Amino acid sequence: MVRKLFRLLVLIALLIASLAFLTWNHLGAILEQFNKELPNGYSMTYQDRYLDIEGYLIITKPNLHHSRYGTVLSAGELKFKPSEITDYWDLKNNLVTGNYPSNGQLIISDAQFPIAPLSKTVDFTGDLFISEMLAQGCGEHTSLTLSDFNKMGFAAISGKILVDYQFDVGANNLKLNSSFQMNKFASLEWQFEFNDVKPKLDASPFIVYGQWVMYNPEFLTARDSYCAQLTDQSVSEFRQSHAQAVVEWLAEKNIPASDILTNYYQQFANNPENIAISFSPQTGIRMNKMESIAVSEKIDLLGVQLNINGRAIQPIRKKVVVEEAPKIQEPKLSPEEKRRIANTINNPTVSQLRGLIGLPIELEDENRKIYEGKISSVSRTLIKLEIRQSGGVAEVRFTPRQVKRVLKL
Repeated sequence: MVRKLFRLLVLIALLIASLAFLTWNHLGAILEQFNKELPNGYSMTYQDRYLDIEGYLIITKPNLHHSRYGTVLSAGELKFKPSEITDYWDLKNNLVTGNYPSNGQLIISDAQFPIAPLSKTVDFTGDLFISEMLAQGCGEHTSLTLSDFNKMGFAAISGKILVDYQFDVGANNLKLNSSFQMNKFASLEWQFEFNDVKPKLDASPFIVYGQWVMYNPEFLTARDSYCAQLTDQSVSEFRQSHAQAVVEWLAEKNIPASDILTNYYQQFANNPENIAISFSPQTGIRMNKMESIAVSEKIDLLGVQLNINGRAIQPIRKKVVVEEAPKIQEPKLSPEEKRRIANTINNPTVSQLRGLIGLPIELEDENRKIYEGKISSVSRTLIKLEIRQSGGVAEVRFTPRQVKRVLKL
C-alpha cells in the first residue's frame, strides 16, 4: 500500500512538473515570436516569465533595447492577460497572422523611458501639433523636443502604463482604453476606436472616436522656467507672452481663437490643471489621410471638442461677421500712392515679417518713428532691423508688438 501511494505521488509530481515545463517553454516561444515581430533594430530581454494564478503572463525586468541607442524602455514588471487562458496556446501563431485575442490587458509597472537615447529614436518634433503649441514664445524654438526636456532636468520619464483593448476580428473593430501615469511629469489618458483594422495589411483604419486627456502637467513648470531663461523674461512674463503667442500662432494656422479660448488658455498658462481633446467624425476618415489635412480642416472634419481646466470651450474659433461696407467713391491716387498702399502692411504678423527678411523696407514703430533698412532676423520675441548710418550699419531691435507698419520699398 505504501509503495502504491508513493508511486502515485511520484506520478502526480511528474505530471505537474511536465505541465509547468510545457507552459514555461510555450511562453518562451511566444516571447521569441514577439521579438521577431519588433521593428528592425529592436529587441526585448527579461529576467523571468511565468503565469500567475489570475491568468496573467508575468515578465519581470523587461528591457526594450535598440541596437544603436541602447535601452529605450525598462520596467519592473510587464503583465499581459488575454480574454481566455486558452488564448495563450494560439498566441504565437496569432502574432504572425494578426488574429489577436479579442480582449486583452497590458500593465507595465515602474516603466522607465530614458530621455537621451529616446530622443535619438523617436521623432518628437514640430510634426506634433501639441509640441508646436507648447513651444510658442520660447525664443527660436518652433517645437519642444525630447532633447529640450532633457535640458529641463528630465533624465527619464517614469510611471505606470495601462492598456485595455477590445478587438472584434470579424468586424475589424479595435477599441483602446489606455493611461500613462508619469511621476513628476504629467498623466495621460486616451481612448480610441477604429474600424477596418487589419494588423498584417497596409490598409489604414478608419477613425470612429477619440479622446486625449492630460492632467497634472507638472512639466509645464519646468517648461516655463526653461523658456523664460531663453527669452530673458520672468516666469510670469513668459506665461503672458506664451499665451499671446499661441493665439497668434493659431491665427496663422487659420484658427482665429474665440474670446473664451483666449481667456481660458491664459488661465491655463498661469495655472495648468487639465486639458482634453475629443472628436467623433460624422464621415469615415482613414488615419493616413490625416497627415495631408491642415489642422484648421481637421477641427471641422473630426468634430473636435476642447476642454480646458474643466471648462468646455465653445466655440473654438472666433466667429467672423462680414458686413457689407457702404460704397465710397475712392479719390484719385497717383501711381506712387497706389504703389505705397499696395506694399504697406499694417500691424504685420511674425510670418509676414519673416517674408520681408533681406528686402529694403520702411518700418514705423509704436511711437510713429520711421526707419529705413533691411530686416536681418525675425523670431516671435525679437525683430532685428539693419539701418544705414554715417560710418556704417547699425542694428535696431523691436518686439513684434512694437512694429505698427511696414512698407516694402
